[in-house]
Amino acid sequence: MRASTLLSFCVAGLAGVTATAPVCILGAGPSGLASALRLAEKGITDVVIFDKKDGPGGKAENWVSPEGYIHQVGAIFGDTTMYPLVIELTDKFNVSRPSNPMRKNYVYYAPTGTILDSTVFPTNATAIAGAIQRYVGVYAKYAPYLAPGFKKGVPPAIAVPMSEFLPAHGLDALVPLFHLYITTFGYGSLEDIPALYAMMYYKPGGFIQFLTKQSSLFTVNYNLLFTKIAASLHCAKFNYNATIISTNRRATGASITYNVNGKGRQTQVCASIINTIPHRLDLLRPLSLDAKEVDVFKHVHSVQYFSSVWTLDQVEPRNWYAAQLKPTGNASAPFTVGGSLDNGAPVIFGTQLSDDKYFNVYSYKRGHDPISLENVTAMAQDALSKLNKNVSLPNAVAKPVQMTDLKFAKAWTYFAHVNSSAIANGWFQSLEKLQGHRSTYHTGSMRCMETVECSIASANDLVDTYFTTAH
Repeated sequence: MRASTLLSFCVAGLAGVTATAPVCILGAGPSGLASALRLAEKGITDVVIFDKKDGPGGKAENWVSPEGYIHQVGAIFGDTTMYPLVIELTDKFNVSRPSNPMRKNYVYYAPTGTILDSTVFPTNATAIAGAIQRYVGVYAKYAPYLAPGFKKGVPPAIAVPMSEFLPAHGLDALVPLFHLYITTFGYGSLEDIPALYAMMYYKPGGFIQFLTKQSSLFTVNYNLLFTKIAASLHCAKFNYNATIISTNRRATGASITYNVNGKGRQTQVCASIINTIPHRLDLLRPLSLDAKEVDVFKHVHSVQYFSSVWTLDQVEPRNWYAAQLKPTGNASAPFTVGGSLDNGAPVIFGTQLSDDKYFNVYSYKRGHDPISLENVTAMAQDALSKLNKNVSLPNAVAKPVQMTDLKFAKAWTYFAHVNSSAIANGWFQSLEKLQGHRSTYHTGSMRCMETVECSIASANDLVDTYFTTAH
């Protein structure tokens, strides 16, 4: 009786019209589930969601220690000044978001095992405060354009790489902070990432903590949040462990051929498809892209970013250690603070609030030449073996790290995006013209940014723009 009652209220929807077939969503991560939730809020509840993983959450993934501590190995943080949509959803689904206190920050240079307290480098507080105030004004100038899809156009000033944008606007004093929050957090080199993506992520409010010394960060068990969101979608059908074999996408309607756990073939008829799979050509092969689609998505690349969890028994927990130390060649001042190494070595590590035993370690490789997870973990072992020491003890000697200290490792298809050249040539306009082509709509980091907040914002915008309210 319950099933038939629910079924009678499961309503399908297509852009501009109502329909009898469901909306099919490729991906049960933040983008896919936010899309499904927004559709449900508009009364479109008949959806079918596919994911290659065995459950919801996508990159919002957890590793559970033998002691039962939950470690977020994908998305972790939010910010009270920058994540209003996350705050709204955590409140709605009763998921806690404990504040993350200000931590002591260390900077290191792994090849020599040098670790220094970041405060040993004198900073011009006046210059930083002035740059933050300028950033407020600069951000306000471009804020009307900073929305998912950038549908109001892209001023040339924010299409350039962040390394050009900052000095052009007198924001040089913020370069070390953007190195920390862009490069070490997995978004690539400041020389590569277009300024508009960085600005979609790091709004002026995020700098308040550097002026007040009061943290605005919080942590969220994002996997729990999206598990609860998935459970709330009572009319949705979830196909986990699914492999998309092919699609037949037409001007009106589509169908998806797939299997689950590699067994058999099934076909799902769809009114339309929302694709949240990272939009690299190699990942979109099951969609059988036509020439028009290839011409758009050939410009999309992703960042090689890696998460691992290690036991480091000598390192002081509850601090952050960032690879921002650079040798100068000057014996009197041998190091300065700069950008991270980009060869696949660790760029930042630290413990989470849940326990002090296990360290999350993040690694980054610049460029498109692939590096294997095995090579990344080997580089991490080498670097951590030189850094596994208590820096509060004089003349501390690092203790070698063994591969048995590695508890988890994963490579991410992270931050699918386009470069400054593609943006200058009208890429975002081309993407929006493609929406609805062959009954397919696209959302994800390439039209906003790779954060949970942006994933939700982009999904909401897509549904609000292209899907009518069911009736």
